[in-house]
Amino acid sequence: MSEQLKSRLSILVRIMAGRTQELRLGQSAASLSFMSLLAMVPLLTVVLATLTAFPIFKKLQEAVQLVLIENLLPQGFANTIFRYLNQFVTKARTLSLVGIGALVATATVMMLTLDKTLNLIWRVKTPRPFLHRLSVYWLVLLIGPILVGAGAALAILLAGGKRAMTDSFLGVEWWDFVNFTLTFLAFFLCYRWIPNLPVRGRDAAIGAVVGAGLSELARLMFLGYFGAVPNYQQVYGPLAAIPALLIWTYLSWWVFLAGALLAASLPEWRGASARISTSIRTP
Repeated sequence: MSEQLKSRLSILVRIMAGRTQELRLGQSAASLSFMSLLAMVPLLTVVLATLTAFPIFKKLQEAVQLVLIENLLPQGFANTIFRYLNQFVTKARTLSLVGIGALVATATVMMLTLDKTLNLIWRVKTPRPFLHRLSVYWLVLLIGPILVGAGAALAILLAGGKRAMTDSFLGVEWWDFVNFTLTFLAFFLCYRWIPNLPVRGRDAAIGAVVGAGLSELARLMFLGYFGAVPNYQQVYGPLAAIPALLIWTYLSWWVFLAGALLAASLPEWRGASARISTSIRTP
């Protein structure tokens, strides 16, 4: 590795380290984790209501859920979490208008918190008008589940059935490939369109690739840790799924914000690297 490349990489590391402290990224991840846990039930209610409106997704719901259980969390934790979430979502559908309004407000606050955090990372002082943000986010919330469901359904059909999702595709398990692709697309769209300023597509793509890769690495480490510590469930008993969900939610937001910070730091890094190159060429 050349000295110039080492110098440029060290500049990027210093920029990101300084901004991590400046933004208190860990606290931002914790805040988003708390808000997302509060908003999980209303968001899932909207997602499931959207998916079940299409018969093909309703038929594939069990298969998709099985894939999620087998790949996102240790099976004992995932079964417990999905069982309770399904109960919550079912009860949420019977709420009064006041209750539904409270759930919608909770989900809206969560999305506005995400908007504020990403604008801070990109140093945006003036966000988009409130009604504009609200309409865009709820449109994405309604369309997003359709795209996710279509992607998962297509993957299952191409793989030849829900159990075949563990078959290999170019040396990678089908679900790993689909999961990475969907995560990349979600991160890319958030980095590209949520901040209220033009974000270069290449910067957003680099941040999304790194973020999706870190997300996959964190998932494998998470599964490996809880799979290697069987006493964990013995200690916590029926409540073991709760700390597991908390830890996973926090890790997921940390990875998402790290990818965003990388994408936002690239313009500053290019400027600093250009100044170094100019100073080296100048006699």
